[in-house]
Amino acid sequence: MQRFNFKVNSSFLSWPSHPITVPKTQIDYLKLEKEGLDQGTLRVVCPDGTTVSGDMYSGTAGYGPYYQIRMVVPQNHSVLKLPIGSRLSVELERVNSIRWVRLYL
Repeated sequence: MQRFNFKVNSSFLSWPSHPITVPKTQIDYLKLEKEGLDQGTLRVVCPDGTTVSGDMYSGTAGYGPYYQIRMVVPQNHSVLKLPIGSRLSVELERVNSIRWVRLYL
């Protein structure tokens, strides 16, 4: 299991994929890859207990490689009503072949 903190920002609330970038400062990317959490589909459990689908995206920016959790969230979902600056704890875990992301307030 991997865990990191995320501060809700405007791109999370307004972009269609509601991205959460996995911070290199808090997560060892080699461990993420070793645990099989670096790619594929995700089941994302939101703070209200509902589950939405998502995927782990990887890319390269000017500062190097990065991972990003991207989600498919209905327009009126409660997670999109969180105020900017809210802090979430994000857990990534693989159980059997299912990759879980849990968001906690």
